Amino acid sequence: MKKLGFLFLFIVLGVALFWASPSVQAIPTGGGGGNCFNYGYDVIDDLTSTPFSFNCATSSTVYFGVCDNGSVPNDDTFTMEYGGNIVAYNYFQNNLEYAYIGSASASAGTNTGLLTSTSNAPVHPATYFFVTSSDPGELSAYLGAFCGVDFAGQGVAGICDRFVPVFTTDKAPSNGTLKFNVQFGEDSREEGSTLRVWDISAGQQINNDYVIVPAPQWARLWWQPDGENTWYLLPSQYWLGDGTSRSEYGVSCDTTVVPSYHTSFANAIPQSEVPAFHP
Repeated sequence: MKKLGFLFLFIVLGVALFWASPSVQAIPTGGGGGNCFNYGYDVIDDLTSTPFSFNCATSSTVYFGVCDNGSVPNDDTFTMEYGGNIVAYNYFQNNLEYAYIGSASASAGTNTGLLTSTSNAPVHPATYFFVTSSDPGELSAYLGAFCGVDFAGQGVAGICDRFVPVFTTDKAPSNGTLKFNVQFGEDSREEGSTLRVWDISAGQQINNDYVIVPAPQWARLWWQPDGENTWYLLPSQYWLGDGTSRSEYGVSCDTTVVPSYHTSFANAIPQSEVPAFHP
């Protein structure tokens, strides 16, 4: 009986490891020719981070891609951060996986970034694949070869990524923290996630420092001076303060509208005074 129990446990563990392990595919023909090229796949604990690196022969515009590498569908999500900004991530739509390929300028030599697991999936650990290159065509080839069974490519109708410039018309009155949040849809005041955090020094002014926003989303910029527990809303130029969805800054996929977020430390509103949503 003990032998049968051990055998059953061994089979169960084997199946779990199979489902959680990265899937290894054939390397695309002719790959690896672009500058700043690197790729890798591994496992990572949910909601943790691991560094990644790439080497550039010369200064280049680098493209980044990341996806779920495992065989469990609709499972793991990740972000890649480089230079303090999110440059790549994956997401699921109608049980299909899509990857957003972002880009950034990188100097010659070895460059490092941070890959983060952003989901707490039922099957652990999270399985990822990432790729970097100065040739965006290489990213498409490698993502198509290494991503999981539900991978459908890059982008999906109705979802886009907008580069949102952030400006403050005045200087920070003290040291503190600034964070750029998006919400869970138009009819929600719940903060969805934080896309960017700045450590601000007294006298510092934000001028055209961008955030990549997966649109459509509703965004809010929050400020917390050092030594305080209160967060303050730094309203956008479109914030009307009437307690409706119009009193948020909406980032849409409309290509005729150039998104931006202009605000002021002088107009900071304590979180307790920000009106609740009323449809």
